[in-house]
Amino acid sequence: MVSRRTARAALGHGWLAGIGFYLTATYWLPATIERFSDYAGWLSILMFVGYCTLVGVQFALFGYLSAKLRRAGSLLIYPVVWVAIELLWPSIFPWQYGSTQFQRLTLIQVTELTGVYGISFLLIWFGALAHMAIERWGADRPPAHFRAHIAAFIATVALVLCFGWWRTNDVADYLAERAPMRVALIQPGQLQHDTLPVWWHRCRQLSQTIDEPVDLICWPESAVGRAYHIQETDLKPPPDAQPGSREAFRPYREPQSHLLFGASSWDTTASGEKFFYVSALLSDKQERIIDRYHKRSLVPFGEYIPGEKWFPSLRRFSPWPVHFVPGPSGDPVIAPDLARIGVLICYEDIVASMARESVLRGADLLVNLTNDFWFGQSPALRQHLQLAVFRAVENKRYLLRSTTTGATAVIAPTGRIIAQAPFGDPHALLATIHTAELTTFYTQWGNVFAWACCAAVVIISVRRFLARGSRAKSG
Repeated sequence: MVSRRTARAALGHGWLAGIGFYLTATYWLPATIERFSDYAGWLSILMFVGYCTLVGVQFALFGYLSAKLRRAGSLLIYPVVWVAIELLWPSIFPWQYGSTQFQRLTLIQVTELTGVYGISFLLIWFGALAHMAIERWGADRPPAHFRAHIAAFIATVALVLCFGWWRTNDVADYLAERAPMRVALIQPGQLQHDTLPVWWHRCRQLSQTIDEPVDLICWPESAVGRAYHIQETDLKPPPDAQPGSREAFRPYREPQSHLLFGASSWDTTASGEKFFYVSALLSDKQERIIDRYHKRSLVPFGEYIPGEKWFPSLRRFSPWPVHFVPGPSGDPVIAPDLARIGVLICYEDIVASMARESVLRGADLLVNLTNDFWFGQSPALRQHLQLAVFRAVENKRYLLRSTTTGATAVIAPTGRIIAQAPFGDPHALLATIHTAELTTFYTQWGNVFAWACCAAVVIISVRRFLARGSRAKSG
């Protein structure tokens, strides 16, 4: 807490706190960098420490601005500043403090109005109140402004919980009137790095075990080790299958379901240069590719090297022999008479704007295809799932997660995880879901709440600056 520190001291202490937090919370990152990028262990550790040092500045800024802008009796400056920094701070892997409350389903329904930032606001507000309560412990009578803050906080939380209770029941009633849809999410399980191309064999085997009709089967990112031309519509088997063997690829005993699977697509520029997309391809019941989605947010130092757009020679540091480019849009892939699927590949399901864009473009179902092999058995698997929960709540859509090793899961529009596969084990997860066409305030308008906090910080800062100027002139 920065209530009794100078701005400079709060800056330093906040930075140290931020570095310590990220070193602890993301200790699994060096091993992930080493697996994904094939960098040496020492280089992965060096990059990790540099990353923690950089993102720790977020805490430093919070301490500095809070100390500069605080005023006796005002506690709201702390959550306002924190939310403003969360929104504006550039991050490769977005994370908000409010994401820690993913299991508080009644509480987090408010994110369809405020995004996760609303939960962050409440948590920081509570922390400020708790700190002041500790400081005032033993006082005969708490100050009036403290009692007012306690009353305002309790009233706000009560309103949030009432909204959450009402909205949870309202959404349940809505879904009960929608046509059911049966899905199967395939998790091939833990495999060694050198056997990644045979993931499709495991996916096919698991799909063949399904003994009931399903409408949609999902295989994860990287499931098929084959690159399809951008215009190709033939559902061909991977390169290591028997030549000409369509049967070897068939995902179902009989072709009676749609299949959404991770692969890659390629095309050429006008000059003849070949480039690739990380893609999700949708095939129909006749085993024809009918639509596809291209990953919009590539993983740095893996699928691209930062700065390669201006310095193409940097591509030689990429662990991949091909040149990946980001996809053009979040348009949903269309399964006729079934669903308009907003696809999110890899960590795109933790980027709120990407799910929101897909829903704005007409998606009535969200599907995430992820290759989480790189995380091993670390807490990152669970953290990824926890962050993804909020995409379902913000947009009031089912979110299906088909991953290689975990966490394959079905998340309801209220954020409840209704089915989940065991971590690391081969599994075919079946569930009944519903498409949805609800429109939330957050989907329509985005981070209005967080931008309001930014505006408040600017206004308070300008007023303080002008007030100091006036005092200087009068003095």
